Amino acid sequence: GDHRDLHYPLRRQRQMCIRDSSGPSAGLLAVHATTENWTQMGEALTKLSSDPEFIEWQTNRRKNPVGQMVRRLGMRTVFGGPRWSEFPVEYHRRYTMPRSNMKKALDIIGEIDAMTTDEWAISAAVPITGADMNSFLAAYQFKSFVGMGKCLDEIGMSEKMQDIVARASELGTLQTADVMITV
Repeated sequence: GDHRDLHYPLRRQRQMCIRDSSGPSAGLLAVHATTENWTQMGEALTKLSSDPEFIEWQTNRRKNPVGQMVRRLGMRTVFGGPRWSEFPVEYHRRYTMPRSNMKKALDIIGEIDAMTTDEWAISAAVPITGADMNSFLAAYQFKSFVGMGKCLDEIGMSEKMQDIVARASELGTLQTADVMITV
């Protein structure tokens, strides 16, 4: 059927459909949601679970699966925040990192934030639900793939950024790097 039918009840809950375009999750679709706090998320999920269109969509998804759910994860933003409408292209770097290193990691994210322009931004999040609780996500957000490429060429390879990358590697181990686009 029409993919808009699948997303209609989800859009009302301010969720975004993200397509992983490269990395270990290439080709997957993810539904991301944001709310001001977890109480609002609980209220939105409660409302969604009783929505007749959502129930019908879930029933159809179970009867005619086009894929399977591979990961459920709840994240808390610890720096910045997703700005999908302004920056639809994201480059996620997920690290395994003990929580005891979070303050140092956030200091590094602050250094990167000081280098941002109106063409890109950065945010960071940590899981509060899911299988891997020792992870730290740095999400670089861009206006376009071209903007991402320019930033990676000009800033990503700079001496300053390479120093930051070296210090980040002392805090945790890079597990995945994915590029995603909001659709």
